[in-house]
Amino acid sequence: MTDAQVKADVLALASAVPAGRVVTYRAMAGWLEVSPRQVAYLLGQLTPEEADATPWHRVVGDEGWLGAVKVDSSGRSQEERLVQEGVAVAEGRVSDFEAVQVAVGELNSGVRRGDAVQAAADGREP
Repeated sequence: MTDAQVKADVLALASAVPAGRVVTYRAMAGWLEVSPRQVAYLLGQLTPEEADATPWHRVVGDEGWLGAVKVDSSGRSQEERLVQEGVAVAEGRVSDFEAVQVAVGELNSGVRRGDAVQAAADGREP
């Protein structure tokens, strides 16, 4: 999978996370068969236009930890954006993480699991 495809898939997965829910870097990475750091890096390098169009704030660290302070074009932080959507955050962590976490496989993103993508690239059935 090319870097451009990984980025497109990361953006598609993040865009499919419903308001008021979160997914982890690790869960997205596992689905795409890439490193969680790669997912975090790609989301951290979004252009202002991509950041405005993508709910990057719904992607969090393991156990609901928020990432480094990043703000959107209007100056709102990840925490502010999550709270605005009804997600409780305390001390840099999603408070009721288990209740608001969504599994990547439940997202209606159109992104197939990494092994299926590779199988398709190889011209075989997943």
